[in-house]
Parts: sequence; C-alpha cells; structure tokens
Amino acid sequence: RLKDSDLDWAVVVVFSGMMVQGPSMKEHIARAQQRGLRVVVGGPITSAKDPAIAGADHVVEGEAEEIIPELAADLERGEAKPHYKAKLLPDLTNVPLPDLHLSNLRRYSSMAVQFSRGCTFTCEFCDIIEIYGRRPRTKKPEQILAEFDRIYGLGWRGPVFLVDDNFIGNKKCVKELMPRLVEWM
Repeated sequence: RLKDSDLDWAVVVVFSGMMVQGPSMKEHIARAQQRGLRVVVGGPITSAKDPAIAGADHVVEGEAEEIIPELAADLERGEAKPHYKAKLLPDLTNVPLPDLHLSNLRRYSSMAVQFSRGCTFTCEFCDIIEIYGRRPRTKKPEQILAEFDRIYGLGWRGPVFLVDDNFIGNKKCVKELMPRLVEWM
C-alpha cells in the first residue's frame, strides 16, 4: 500500500495491477493525480478493461517488455499516447534481468521469479490464455539462475516464489531447468 511519502518523488507513477487490486488502484490513481502526477497503468487489469483504471493517463495493455522503450521515449518527448498495446507476445529469452538495487528488500516477505508465461489449458475460470497465450514461453535456465544470483547477491535469504502461469506447461524446458536449479541450491 502506497503512503503519501512514496509519491513525493515520482514524475510518472507506474502501477502493475491484477484484478483483485482494482479498488485500491482506483484510489492510488486519484491520489497521484491530485498531486499533479501522470499515471501509467499496466498488468493483467488492463487487458480485462477493468473500470478501476479509467482515470489513468496512459494504459499499457499486454506484456510490456517491448512497449516500455516506446512509452519512455514518448514520455520524454511529451508525446505519450493514452493507450499502448503489445502487438506480439515477447520472447522471454530476451527479457533483461530485473534491476532490484533500488528495492528495499526488507519490505518483502518473498521474492518473485518468473520462468514461463502462458498455458496450454483452457480452464473456464482462468484468463491466462487470453492475456499470455496458449503456448508456454520460457526463459533459459541461465536467466533464472542469474535472477537467483542477483537476488542472493543483494542479501536476500528468504523464500523465492516462482510466479508462473503453468510451471510445467513446457515440460522439456522444466526438465532442463530443474537439475540446474538443484545444482544452484
């Protein structure tokens, strides 16, 4: 939950929201805009067209890896569009390592690492295939181990949560990762 002091430094506030965060997101959007800040919203909540994001200045729909450079350039030029939508699902083998050096790790109960996105199943209660596709895409084992190294190097010694849509969606890739993960441990 954001405090007023968290908003003091921001020029653009970026939220990455899931559906359950809709009500609080609406509140945070309003608070940021009361301070004269522009708000960029992304995450699954944007693909669902949730009304909670209606007040955002800029909406990023879909996976943002390939959209962020364009959005940042448009913001720097003062020409940001109200809506950005990913044309393709990004290749996860090209996703850069997260830069966590500004994170206060003491505020977290666990760290999150994502190995794959997408799912082959068509469960009626789930929107994963609508947002992330039916073909599971994975990172390389080297990428995952580099993320673990980075988290560990920052002093993290707590739990690490794999936040996949369907971890075993691509069994061949999981079979490549698991022995490497055991070795890393």
